[in-house]
Amino acid sequence: MAAKQSLTVTLSDELMRMVRDRVASGAYADESEVVRDGLRALQLRDAVVERWIADDVAPAFDRVASGQEPLIPASEVFGGLEARHRSNRG
Repeated sequence: MAAKQSLTVTLSDELMRMVRDRVASGAYADESEVVRDGLRALQLRDAVVERWIADDVAPAFDRVASGQEPLIPASEVFGGLEARHRSNRG
């Protein structure tokens, strides 16, 4: 079993209520379990974002920076969005 350490944190009333509600619902055994699960979710989210940057964002940036892929002017992008919005409003 991994070593455990204690940490004291201060939460807003809203976050504390959320933690206590999760425990009261029976979804978690105690407050520490809620916090641990939240930290694991944060760790997973960070890994997903890092993967997206490595797999999608960085290669697209490199293609643009090398001139392989042109940028679309902002005016063209926003013009297209405005036209789409107008057509959806009917």
